[in-house]
Amino acid sequence: MRTTLLLSVVLASAAGQAGGAGQVSDWPHYGGGPEQIRYSPLTQITPANVTSLKVAWTYDTGDAF
Repeated sequence: MRTTLLLSVVLASAAGQAGGAGQVSDWPHYGGGPEQIRYSPLTQITPANVTSLKVAWTYDTGDAF
């Protein structure tokens, strides 16, 4: 329950920040859509800026590998 709530808050926050003019930020189905292609048309991450990305958050589930 707690993990589901945390995930919901994170996803809602990301969805609120994701869209821009003309950009689709909705992810209505598991896998992105009924086809489950797991593709996002968002353009914030590009080959030019991918090397400057940093970890924004982590979550330790407590599971051992």
